[in-house]
Amino acid sequence: TGPETSTVLRGLAVSPGVVTGRARVILRADGEEHVLPGEILVGPFSDPGWTPQFLPASAIVMELGGQLSHGSVVARAYGIPAVVNVGSATRIIKTGQLVQVNGYQGTVTILAASQRNGDASNGSVPDN
Repeated sequence: TGPETSTVLRGLAVSPGVVTGRARVILRADGEEHVLPGEILVGPFSDPGWTPQFLPASAIVMELGGQLSHGSVVARAYGIPAVVNVGSATRIIKTGQLVQVNGYQGTVTILAASQRNGDASNGSVPDN
């Protein structure tokens, strides 16, 4: 219809489910940034220090990881859709962008280029 197209990033599907919501890019688990309820956590990698960030997240996207990485195991345990091994995710996706995470196909689709700061009150919309 128009010149605007969605950007699709590909990675490894590690926890099933499809979620649409606002992204929250966090580069360090011990930093000032925190995931708000319903937001999609986008980060470089995960280790046990990231676990508190997972709890409010509606989905997880990591640049590094595999089926047995910490983030993948925790995402499956909590039933959170997750895609890992999504190279450059923290540089391409911006906080506030509307994205869809497909934990079946291993895709992360940026649905809206515009950013919204702050809360995710219109964020997580499960896509069943």
